[in-house]
Amino acid sequence: MSGDRREGTDPFYSSAAWQRLREQVVLRDRGMCVECLRLYELGLIRKPRRAQMVHHVIPLKDAPELALTESNLVSLCYKHHEEKHPERRAREDTPRPPMRVIKV
Repeated sequence: MSGDRREGTDPFYSSAAWQRLREQVVLRDRGMCVECLRLYELGLIRKPRRAQMVHHVIPLKDAPELALTESNLVSLCYKHHEEKHPERRAREDTPRPPMRVIKV
C-alpha cells in the first residue's frame, strides 16, 4: 500500500518510524476504513471500503507529541479522510481566476 497522498508536504511522512507505524495501524484495522466499517455495522452502507490513508485523530499540527501514538491513528478510505479535512476541500473547491489567453 502506498503512502498518504499529501505526504510530500511534511518530511515526517517519509520517516521510517511513520512508515512502520502506518503499516501497523492498517494491519490493526484489518486493511479496512474504520468509518466505513462503522456505517456498515449500522446498516447504512452495503460494502465497506479498503483503507487508503492513515489519519491522525488529533491533528499533527495540534499535538505533534502524538505523531507516533498508535491510539491517535485510524485507517480511512480517501472519501472519509477528505471528510475529516474540510479545510482541504474548501481550498481545492476555490474557483481559480479565469486564464487569460494572449495572442501572439
